[in-house]
Amino acid sequence: MASAEVARLAAALGLSGAPRLTGELWQVGEGADGSGPLLTVNRKAPGTWNFSRFQVGGTGDDCVRGKDTCGPATLPQGGAADSPGAAGSPGSAAGSPVSEEAAKAAAAPVLAAAGQGGARLDARLVQGSVRVVSADPVVGGLPTQGWSTRIGVGADSKVVTGSGELTAPVRAAEQPVTGAVDALARLNDKGRGADGTGPGPSACATSVPLAPDTPVGATDTLPCNPEPRPMKPPRTESVRGAELGLVAGTVDGGRGLVPAWLFEVAGKDGGPGRTVAQPAAVAEDPPASAPPAAGRTVPGFSYSEADRTLTVNFWGGVCSTYALEVREQPETVMTRITDTPNKPGQSCIMIAQEMTVTAKLQQPLGDRKVIDATTGKPLARQ
Repeated sequence: MASAEVARLAAALGLSGAPRLTGELWQVGEGADGSGPLLTVNRKAPGTWNFSRFQVGGTGDDCVRGKDTCGPATLPQGGAADSPGAAGSPGSAAGSPVSEEAAKAAAAPVLAAAGQGGARLDARLVQGSVRVVSADPVVGGLPTQGWSTRIGVGADSKVVTGSGELTAPVRAAEQPVTGAVDALARLNDKGRGADGTGPGPSACATSVPLAPDTPVGATDTLPCNPEPRPMKPPRTESVRGAELGLVAGTVDGGRGLVPAWLFEVAGKDGGPGRTVAQPAAVAEDPPASAPPAAGRTVPGFSYSEADRTLTVNFWGGVCSTYALEVREQPETVMTRITDTPNKPGQSCIMIAQEMTVTAKLQQPLGDRKVIDATTGKPLARQ
């Protein structure tokens, strides 16, 4: 991220002074006591930037940069209540928010300096006396979601806050995408949740009937709520249109844009509608099982025992963190693999790779069978 690009954005925000590099951030502005306007820009692409006209939590003293001493801290006349940003958003002036058109006009120079002059604008959001202008860029001819530049305009028509990315994403490899109908079917499959045959969201796995437990230790039970909670029936919503676009996601280990279908969903009872995104990339088939090579784990479930450590090998996605839960019984050890998304709500390339998870047993495994609690099938010993 070049200094000239940061300086151009700073000028549009009304900041003076040359950008200074502090660690990984470019900075422009900030008053002597740390409470003035400040722009920060990450020097690495995509150049994530943030701006605030007033810094909440400034020191409030009369220190001057370069001086070793300063006078006592003071508050504005009337106390903290009179300080900028005491009501509404930080730095917002008292009064009614400006109109949508006035907010867009005030934000236009900043958006142009940030390379978002041709973005789609939405200024319906109001936070106190601040109206927020959201700019969603069009990249490669496609609309985007989750890559917005947001500009807060105060009641005095001045820009008081801002954030976004200063550089446009660089085009990477092409990806095949599914059609809108298939994407909508996948979206509906995710929303069905319960069909009366599975446990509720808090239930323990019940794939096979289990014999009465014989306690073997203090950590004998799975860490879940054994009482399933009733799930709400799915709600049907009307889709009024679909458009192929790009949503924020992970590309080559960094922040980027991935293809998705953007479905326009009608609002409830005539209210405003919303946009729901569904990843459009064609799911790749898991790698085919190959004969085991030296030092390579055979795809699928297995276990090994060393110092009462149970090891399970399996195919898993690259965008989740996995853990192994066990329940020990006299003749079996029930296992279940849980996964936690690394970045919930973000799209991710569907690639499977070999994973390994472990758990410590309370008693030696011996002749007990290891069972997958989800399928009820025994795991092959390796």
